[in-house]
Amino acid sequence: MKRQLTHIEAWANFWSWVTVPENWATVDRTGRDRIKKAHKRYLFKKPADLGYEGVKTLLERYAPGRYNFSEIVTINEI
Repeated sequence: MKRQLTHIEAWANFWSWVTVPENWATVDRTGRDRIKKAHKRYLFKKPADLGYEGVKTLLERYAPGRYNFSEIVTINEI
């Protein structure tokens, strides 16, 4: 099943997925620190502070193949 998400929604989904013990066990100490630091920004600052590129980098590194990123621009000509 495929769904379209914003990068913020993708982060929330990733956090739920990566913190499952069998997934968390596959992440090295440095990765865990990066993920936790990003999640603190998500929780205690504005979620948008994560930024598209930051979320993309973390998800592609720690959940390869689970998320596909593409930028779409739509124009409505009148």
